[in-house]
Amino acid sequence: MNKTLNKTFRTKDVLALAFGSMIGWGWIMLSGTWAEEAGMLGAILAYAVGGLLCIFVGLIYAELTPAVPFTGGGVVFAYKSMGVWPSAIAGLAAALSYLGVAAWEGPAFASAVDYIVPIPRAGLLTVPQSE
Repeated sequence: MNKTLNKTFRTKDVLALAFGSMIGWGWIMLSGTWAEEAGMLGAILAYAVGGLLCIFVGLIYAELTPAVPFTGGGVVFAYKSMGVWPSAIAGLAAALSYLGVAAWEGPAFASAVDYIVPIPRAGLLTVPQSE
């Protein structure tokens, strides 16, 4: 069995990853607001739980990567352990989560631009209160 991975990234793929890394910092731009709204204990709890979950995900990938030496991440791990349909669901869940993240990167990018060049405010997006 071949234990080496082939290099499959083209220049376009590396540039796409680099661009995704540059705009993937939206959580950093918005975390100050989240911490302010949650209060000190809420922010500490949120960061502790998030960090603990990241540790578990890292440990799982550290175990599965040597055991299943194929590219494809969670989809391949699901395919090798559970078959076609669970891997399709894992791939679909990953794609939908990426779409969800992309949806809130826009407001975070606008916040970053607003720090550098103030954006004029035309009004607030609020729901009218009924009487």
